[in-house]
Amino acid sequence: MKKIRNGMFETNSSSSHSIILNKGRITDKLNPDKYGILKIYPDEFGWDIMDYTDAYTKASYCLTYAKQAKNKKWENMLRKVLLRHTQAKEVEFIQDNNNMYPWGYIDHQSGPEEMGACTPIFNSESDLANFIFNPECILHTDNDNH
Repeated sequence: MKKIRNGMFETNSSSSHSIILNKGRITDKLNPDKYGILKIYPDEFGWDIMDYTDAYTKASYCLTYAKQAKNKKWENMLRKVLLRHTQAKEVEFIQDNNNMYPWGYIDHQSGPEEMGACTPIFNSESDLANFIFNPECILHTDNDNH
């Protein structure tokens, strides 16, 4: 039996991530380890209300986004941008095999399956580099429950 509720306010109760771009100078840095390897780990980005401006978190978000989309072109672009803008000899994307989401997670409303905020960042290497390495570009995570 199907129940329909009339006259009820409802929300999709999900994330609402956004990216604030500011064309500016690429000044933020990511440092490789003593062997010249830059290691980027995925993370989980959900409902938390946060502003991220650091290069590492933004690179992690882009990795998680590309992996969730299963988009090798985006992964390769990310690797290329990270190599170009760091002193790294190599970039490694490291999955967490002890986690339910080994390649991280971006809540479905903000992920690539919904054409989330990060999709336009992968339009060009310059847009991706600006987003990651410009501290005036902001990754804002939020939710629609307030």
